[in-house]
Amino acid sequence: MRLLTVCFALTLALLSTTTLLAQKPTRMLTNSQPFTIDAGLACAFPLHGEPLIDQEVTKTFPPEPNGDVKQIVTGRLVFELSNLDTGKSLVVNISGPGFFVFHPDGSISADFGGRSGPVTFFPTDIPPGPKAFINSGRVVVDITPTGQIILVSQSGHEEDVCAALS
Repeated sequence: MRLLTVCFALTLALLSTTTLLAQKPTRMLTNSQPFTIDAGLACAFPLHGEPLIDQEVTKTFPPEPNGDVKQIVTGRLVFELSNLDTGKSLVVNISGPGFFVFHPDGSISADFGGRSGPVTFFPTDIPPGPKAFINSGRVVVDITPTGQIILVSQSGHEEDVCAALS
């Protein structure tokens, strides 16, 4: 009987440890991708972004009881942003960090700190674009399940990417 009790206790301990281990956050390289935004959406011209240095890491936490999944993105990220009509470009350090909460309904809450961007607002967003900027400070946005971006708050210095590349 004593052996059975010890085996039961060890099994419970092993299961508890496995559960705790499964609840640790995961870390992986972010692997930022090039992008192109059509003319009239973020700027009057087509805007292209190309990662030059991508040393960002995304830490993803286990789902909370309400289903929210939190991510933190940190590390060095340098992009070249280009006006595809003129070829004019600029190199920006947009290393963030970024904090994200993915909600079960498909919406996302995003909080960008430090130097971040390009933050883009399309004509259907709130406030309506076209607008693209690099922010030094803090930008908080909500993204609806349909992809509409809603500005919640912004502080710090804003650099107009469209003006810089015109």
